[in-house]
Amino acid sequence: MPSPYFQRDGVTLYHGDCREILPSLPKVDLAVLGIGAYDPWIASHANPEQALAMADQVSAEFVMPMHHSTFKLSREPVGEPMERIVTAAGRNEGRIVAREIGASWALN
Repeated sequence: MPSPYFQRDGVTLYHGDCREILPSLPKVDLAVLGIGAYDPWIASHANPEQALAMADQVSAEFVMPMHHSTFKLSREPVGEPMERIVTAAGRNEGRIVAREIGASWALN
């Protein structure tokens, strides 16, 4: 089933609510979502808060952010995407995994 969050070019984009597909999904342990390159490309890339909202909408237990902190992808500061998603997660920041480049993580 195609995801309502992907454009034709495969770039992660937040553009709606996928709660209607939840009954057809198996349990989602990990959502791997891009969180960078949203400034000025918010029409093509999800920002950190939108990526977290997507993970929430599919009830993902953990979120592994990608496309951040390796080099300057767009106008936002290199460390901003990770800071924003951790802040957005609030008390649930422990569900944001592999925060450092090269980090490993395993589902227990």
